[in-house]
Amino acid sequence: MAHPFAPTKQDDDRHSLYGQWLILDDEGHVLVVNPAFGGPAGKFRLVGGGALVNEAPHLTAIRTAHIEVGLNLVPDTLLLTDYAPRDEESGRCERTTLVFLHHLTPADAITLNTGTPLGAPAPLSEYRFLDEDQLEDFCAPYMVRRIRAALEAAPHGPTARGYLYESRQIAYVA
Repeated sequence: MAHPFAPTKQDDDRHSLYGQWLILDDEGHVLVVNPAFGGPAGKFRLVGGGALVNEAPHLTAIRTAHIEVGLNLVPDTLLLTDYAPRDEESGRCERTTLVFLHHLTPADAITLNTGTPLGAPAPLSEYRFLDEDQLEDFCAPYMVRRIRAALEAAPHGPTARGYLYESRQIAYVA
């Protein structure tokens, strides 16, 4: 079932933009959320979602962090950009995801589905903080790769291997 206030896709559905967050607690655990519908059942993902038509991915990240976990975040550190081409087999369109960094502070309080419009079904069923070694147990393989790449980039800032192709780092080819 599609979410009733899901992002409106581009007219021809050829490309989708996403804004997500690598949100870390003070021990370095990653905040992941479990969608209530859509996507693989029981597969957690980073906080964030798809852009509305003409919405920049950083604005998507701001909007979806508030809706999903009640945080008002500033996307001032871009960790990586993950590009994936159209998948003819599954029908998934070409997509680009920007992942931003946020370290939780004592003032941050996670409140699941806080920005859900009145009367709309809750988009998420639960959240967890995971160690890196728990990722495979809760996340799809592409999400595990994306999170690990973001974790690798996080201590070094946005200059550390920040562009991914299908959630994989690109090797230089001469």
